[in-house]
Amino acid sequence: MGTVFWEVHESITHVVVADGSDGKLRNDVSNFCRYHPNNPEAVSPHWIVASLKAQYLEQPHLFPTLKANALKKENDKDQKKAVPALSRKSDLHLATENNLFHDAVFHFVNSSKHNSTDMITFDAKKVEELVINHGGYILSDQVMAVLQKEREILNNSLTSKHKLDIVCYIVSVNGEFAQDAIIKENELLSTIHETQLCDIVCVNPIWVEACNISNRLLENPQNFPELFQPQWPMFKLPSGVKMKVSVSGFQNFERIGLRELLTAIGATYTDNMGNSNTHLICKEAKGPKYHKAIEWGLHVVTADFLYHIVQYGYRRGGKGCEKNFSLPFSPRRVKPIVNNHNKKDNIKNEAFICSAKDTNDAFVG
Repeated sequence: MGTVFWEVHESITHVVVADGSDGKLRNDVSNFCRYHPNNPEAVSPHWIVASLKAQYLEQPHLFPTLKANALKKENDKDQKKAVPALSRKSDLHLATENNLFHDAVFHFVNSSKHNSTDMITFDAKKVEELVINHGGYILSDQVMAVLQKEREILNNSLTSKHKLDIVCYIVSVNGEFAQDAIIKENELLSTIHETQLCDIVCVNPIWVEACNISNRLLENPQNFPELFQPQWPMFKLPSGVKMKVSVSGFQNFERIGLRELLTAIGATYTDNMGNSNTHLICKEAKGPKYHKAIEWGLHVVTADFLYHIVQYGYRRGGKGCEKNFSLPFSPRRVKPIVNNHNKKDNIKNEAFICSAKDTNDAFVG
């Protein structure tokens, strides 16, 4: 039996918020829950109704409060009935909401065959926390039950079966895995696949981080499979290999993905390129960075060079495979040219600075 408090009380465990409440009220409730000693959970009135029908307390996170625009959207859809949506597992009390992954379910995979010291293994717990804190849901029996209920309601209102507008992402924390085998071995994934409940897409933690950094969802990671999908084992740079890399010609998710992948293997990424850089990854053989890299004798390579060393590893002693991925007119690595003349030029609004009294390095932004 529950107790209703109409005023603030130390024993409060739940706060019932009317669906369609305005943003100010929702933020006030969120702050109240966050700082109350019991950390109560904000729920929709649907939670009370569902608990009464079930004769036990339903999980509160399955019944989040609906925003005004979300409620209107649900009411405007003739083919769907409003149903309790999935909610974040552990971030209900933040004052500002972040629903980057609110239409996504996640399952994490760790392939034991890639667990070695010379390979990359991302911290699964940190990636999972990032997903949850951005509105994502971890695949579980409870989540599956809600998905199936939403599918049932959707199909009852339509003449043919439809997939839910939700994606289940399988996240590999350490490289390639046998997708079919993973789906077959996992009962929940197998059910999603066999019943075509929703789409299943394989990604890696770099995709998760790229979405986080850009604050928007890359809905088609398969457009950049080498960066955002588990294609192969992911080798680190050997101990003692120093690689300082800049990139040119890449934009948005692709640029972010390259930066995160370089950092993951142990390379140093720089936005600005100096003659202390060792490599420039170019999309095309043009631009201020490309011409300066040629002048300074840097390795000028395509992105395929990075994908190759991630897949097969990089040999020590400077005997890498750069020449196999060099852009036209790209020379082999030579001793950097040191410019001892103080000057400052502008190359298409990109800074180029040489200073003999500082580090004798030149930079191109």
